[in-house]
Amino acid sequence: MRFILTTDFQVEKFKQSAKKLRRSNTLPHREALDKVAKANGYNHWHHVTICHQETVSRFGDGVKAGTIDPISYVEKEVAFILGCAEKGDARLVKIGSLVFFSTEDGDAWMLDPADSLALCLRWRGERQEFSIHESPERFEIQWDGRFDIRDGAFFVESANPRIGVRTILGYPSTDIKDVLA
Repeated sequence: MRFILTTDFQVEKFKQSAKKLRRSNTLPHREALDKVAKANGYNHWHHVTICHQETVSRFGDGVKAGTIDPISYVEKEVAFILGCAEKGDARLVKIGSLVFFSTEDGDAWMLDPADSLALCLRWRGERQEFSIHESPERFEIQWDGRFDIRDGAFFVESANPRIGVRTILGYPSTDIKDVLA
């Protein structure tokens, strides 16, 4: 299941929306919560609660989306997804415009879906060279490839000579495509 940064404020806002929906459509409470969750990019209401718990565990209780430093957050997310890949823990995380994922085979990637950019963080169990430059005002990622999802497969063109141009099966391509929708 993919991770979506979910603050206390968002959870309360979703609950209020579900309450209004329940009143106007005479839906059961659970159905209204699920409907609101799906409308906001989650799989179901339980997905909202899981993402909220994960947000609290990473950033502390009462976190506000605007208080998260994007520079340190990217570094934390890279470290998190690399750790998952090292353990063979398949994860998919979307934060703002960036998508991070790890596979059971030990691969890890960072993607910028808006521009179809890809950066391999870990390939076949080995950490790859990558560069994320930061300043107080912004961060820059030195992308080394482009990606696409084709017929359920992950297609990548990478400047990394170990990867090159290839189609990779077994990646969470459907989940990545769902996150992009």
